[in-house]
Amino acid sequence: MALTFTGDLVYVDRILGVLPQSNVRKAQAAFKRLVALGSKHVVPGHGRVTDLAQAKRDTGDYYDFKYQ
Repeated sequence: MALTFTGDLVYVDRILGVLPQSNVRKAQAAFKRLVALGSKHVVPGHGRVTDLAQAKRDTGDYYDFKYQ
């Protein structure tokens, strides 16, 4: 897959929005499914269009850190 629209699952170039109603465990699982798609480009809910590596650094790594 070449391009994936992620909505608020991915934030790039800013802090991830985690609100009281957010479920970080489910978001972490969804992010892992996003990675499995193998998209070359990601359109985040907030931030610039980017590649999967940047999305992982800015968002995916947070999900992993939160539940180590």
